[in-house]
Amino acid sequence: PGSLLGNPAYLAGYLLFTIFIGAYLARGSTGRLRLLYGIGILVEVIAIVLGNTRGAIIGLGLGAVVFLIVSAHARGWNSKNPYAAALVVLTLFVGIFLFTRQAALWQRIPGLDRLAITSVADATVTNRLLVWNIALKNVNDRPFVGIGWENFKYGFDRNYNPALLRSGYYSETHWDKPHNTFLEYLTSAGIVGLLAYLVVLGCSFYVLWKRSPREFRPFGAGLLVSYIGYSVFLFDTFGTYLMLAATLAFLATHEREGAPLEMPATA
Repeated sequence: PGSLLGNPAYLAGYLLFTIFIGAYLARGSTGRLRLLYGIGILVEVIAIVLGNTRGAIIGLGLGAVVFLIVSAHARGWNSKNPYAAALVVLTLFVGIFLFTRQAALWQRIPGLDRLAITSVADATVTNRLLVWNIALKNVNDRPFVGIGWENFKYGFDRNYNPALLRSGYYSETHWDKPHNTFLEYLTSAGIVGLLAYLVVLGCSFYVLWKRSPREFRPFGAGLLVSYIGYSVFLFDTFGTYLMLAATLAFLATHEREGAPLEMPATA
């Protein structure tokens, strides 16, 4: 499931972007090309499900919900709105899953089996919370400018919590990332770095909603929200950096008056 990236979480972060981009391209296509886009999206969703990375699955779910909400709002809330109907079905499914997640049925479905057993008693969840607490201690050491990029492992060793050994897995006793993009910016670049990152995300939503083509807004909103949901539980990799940069570049072309910027005239 990790493909050539070697890790299903890395692959999933990359695919979250391409799913929504592919859906947007499919919207403007017809015939065989739309079918090919549809097959590609299906393969990517299956890859995320088989990878069974909870953060990616949650991010995809949140992105799908936002996409349906924005699309339904654009078409008007009524009984004939397919996006509103899909949103109701998705909401009912999530509600049923949450109330029956202890049922054996969910353990047979890839992608939902790990979500069904997720709780604060789960060793992986407990360790994630312990590591987040260590990250906050790193922030106390250097709150404004952080401890430097790729230096989390040193702060982790300095503020190590022996409770991580309770899981019985050696791999859980050494973390070089806090597995939370926002905490990583906060620990690595301090409050200044985190605020800069949040400003970039905030400007992205503003340009998306005020300047980008109307037909792209549901897909762009779903894309950005899925990335944020993924980032709460994981961290940026080359795949997410690449696709985030491409998305920001696309939005930047619509920064003024909702139309692509013109290239400056050469002398």
